[in-house]
Amino acid sequence: MAHSTATIDMGDPLRPYIPPNETPEEKKKRIQHEKLAKKHSEAIDRQLKAEKEEKDKQKDAKLLLLGSSESGKTTVLKQLKIIHGKGLEAERQQYRRIVYINILTAMKALTNAVTDLGYKLKIENNQQHLEKFQKLTSIKESLNCNSFTIQAAMKDQKLDDDALDLYREHVDSIKALWNDPTIKKCYNSASEIGLQDSAKYFLDNIDRISKSDYLPTDEDILQARVRTVGVAEHKFEINRTIYRIYDVGGHRSQRHFWAPYFDDVDAIIFMAAVSAFDQTLEEDIDVNRMTDSIQLFDTICNNPLMINTSVILFLNKIDILQNKLTFTQVKDYFPDYKGNNKFSSVTKFFQQQFLDCFESEDKHTYVHFTHATDTKQMRVIVASVNDIVQRENLRESGLI
Repeated sequence: MAHSTATIDMGDPLRPYIPPNETPEEKKKRIQHEKLAKKHSEAIDRQLKAEKEEKDKQKDAKLLLLGSSESGKTTVLKQLKIIHGKGLEAERQQYRRIVYINILTAMKALTNAVTDLGYKLKIENNQQHLEKFQKLTSIKESLNCNSFTIQAAMKDQKLDDDALDLYREHVDSIKALWNDPTIKKCYNSASEIGLQDSAKYFLDNIDRISKSDYLPTDEDILQARVRTVGVAEHKFEINRTIYRIYDVGGHRSQRHFWAPYFDDVDAIIFMAAVSAFDQTLEEDIDVNRMTDSIQLFDTICNNPLMINTSVILFLNKIDILQNKLTFTQVKDYFPDYKGNNKFSSVTKFFQQQFLDCFESEDKHTYVHFTHATDTKQMRVIVASVNDIVQRENLRESGLI
């Protein structure tokens, strides 16, 4: 059987469709409609062109935020949300549970120290409160948690309820114990007992935090401590530049996540707690935290993938360092230190310890002494970091 095929003339698909037997009135309406459609199309084209030009003006910058655990990386990200983001409102409610956990953890460490150091409470009635805390094996176990992380603290509603219940159960004991001179004496051994830097801040504000309608302030959130696990990407726009900042956990068990992010980085912000010269790692009590930071800095800066990457060094927690130097000698922990125990000499010494790590003299390095919980200071430093990144981009482009 023979087959035949028929070809249907579809016309030019780009030409406007003209109905057959079109009346003059229909033609007039069609032409008006086509004019409006063309005008609308041209407006869209202009908008797309403007958006493209605007996007071309904007540049992306990729930054890695690195450093040992508890160096202040998360605090810097909170500051960026305040200064160049949408603020902290979206996470305010969730940080309430973190504040409660921070306070419980602090008092647990202090009461453990009373026993470990062989002290006796000055206020006799506080013994019952001490015994109440001693019944807690740990705050994590009391809340049935394996670990406190940003992810868990933000998502687990049950953790919120459990933390509130545990806090309310112990708040009277916390208030009573914080007023005991022996507990204050234990606080002076904060570095030895693993007490968080923000412990005094929260314990001094215990009455405000204990109110039924309590909601954390920006300062509370900046002071709150919670562990980062894995890698988190954060985007901020600063002076027409989109910054992609990657925050990675500083705990030793988390550092294997770092390497894949070393490629195509505009700059590294490395954070070190300069106040941690008398502390040891939580994961290894035989390793000094400052020594660990310096060794980590050495490894990163001399990594082959980082040879041409600018480094911005934040020597953080200078406020804590200044206070600590009034009663702790740096030379007791760093015998090579020969200067006096004054802030200027100590910071100069530690800055040089980091700068001596560089194997290449051509490395572009910028150093800032920071107080990451101070928003006013961080505004200035963030602006400086933006200038540094832009200047380095111009240098790479051969424009300067």
